[in-house]
Amino acid sequence: MINDPDPKMRRGHVTTIKTFDDQGVQREFKMEFYKVRDNTWKARLSMTDATQLSADVSGTGGQNTQLPGNTELEFGFTPDGKLVYVSDGVDSMNSGKLNAKVSFRIAGNPAVQSFDLNLGEAGMVDGITQFSSDFTTKAVKQDGYTMGYLESFSIDNSGTITGVFSNGVRQPLARIATTVFNNPAGLDKAGDTMFAYSMNSGEPNIGEAGVQGRGKINAGILEMSNVDLSDQFTDMIVTQRGFQANSRTITTSDQMIQEVLGLKR
Repeated sequence: MINDPDPKMRRGHVTTIKTFDDQGVQREFKMEFYKVRDNTWKARLSMTDATQLSADVSGTGGQNTQLPGNTELEFGFTPDGKLVYVSDGVDSMNSGKLNAKVSFRIAGNPAVQSFDLNLGEAGMVDGITQFSSDFTTKAVKQDGYTMGYLESFSIDNSGTITGVFSNGVRQPLARIATTVFNNPAGLDKAGDTMFAYSMNSGEPNIGEAGVQGRGKINAGILEMSNVDLSDQFTDMIVTQRGFQANSRTITTSDQMIQEVLGLKR
């Protein structure tokens, strides 16, 4: 993809950048750093299976500098440590961010694809920095991912259902709503554990759990009881008393029959 670097430039460090194409296939780019002169470096991008590779470079400070069709990024550092983009030896960015939009084409796929490469903000340590130490890659973050299958899910107190996929992505899928009524005692009983709203209860107020007086959702917890125990105990006592009364009636009838049989004898 690229020619060998100028032998006058000293190769310093190579880092790998992982990205994903429009089919979810992982692709790897190499970013090779070469020292041009004091405080000035070139970074060359390469990709083994790309038939076309280019980078448009721009800075959000002072001037916007764009180099379409170039796979080399030249940047430097000011004496006070600020990151700058260098074009023909002239500093073009004294503040702001240095970004590169990298475009590539894969063999067998005519579509030109691209991703954004953020090299950091001038005067900050969120990107490329220059210190008196060995080369190292502290952090490379990317927000792409390959295809994944839903492996599990969880439900939080707000009712949000979050899916966990095989590619490591966690994504909200849906949310369980809860309802409150102005007069819950006015609900009509529609079954053992079911109720329906009525004129007395008022219209249902549906919304997110835990907000505006709505209860929270506890996933994976079994409710011990959802009935009024006092009513159930009262019904049980009434049933027991009725059973006792019926038993005494049967006993009295049996005694009367025995007396009749005795008179006959």
